[in-house]
Amino acid sequence: MAADWVVKAVMIGLAIASLATWTVWLAKTLEIAGARSRARRALKEVSHAENLASAVQALEKTRGPGAHLVRAAQEEVSQSASAAAFVGGEGLKERVASRLSRIEAGAGRRLAKGTGILATIGSVAPFVGLADYQSGRCGAGYCGSPAGHRDRSGCSYSCGYYL
Repeated sequence: MAADWVVKAVMIGLAIASLATWTVWLAKTLEIAGARSRARRALKEVSHAENLASAVQALEKTRGPGAHLVRAAQEEVSQSASAAAFVGGEGLKERVASRLSRIEAGAGRRLAKGTGILATIGSVAPFVGLADYQSGRCGAGYCGSPAGHRDRSGCSYSCGYYL
């Protein structure tokens, strides 16, 4: 490669950014596929269960948010059993719904973790590539001379920095 050292450095940086992007994409694809599979299994077990206790038993050795949701509902029901006779079922439903929404939000945050790098690379890389292209043209002397010759006297203002 006969490019300027700045161009080489930027090309290496863009290659590393591309590798990071593909790595995050693959990891997130596998993570989401696994989460979807666990959620489907948990939904199948819960829909086949006769009551909450049998759903907890069916998902006893299962990981993931679906199993965690069922266990949290069972814990809330058992903790509220003594007060349910006095208060009624509305308070229990609200506490279970609140707990389940926190578990759901946590699962969403875990799935979104690491995706910020994709947004950063996606928004910055085109401008870095454009600057690298301009740097390469100016470093090589193709700065706007009439016939495309390597005449640095015709360099524009944008190439003045690189000369």
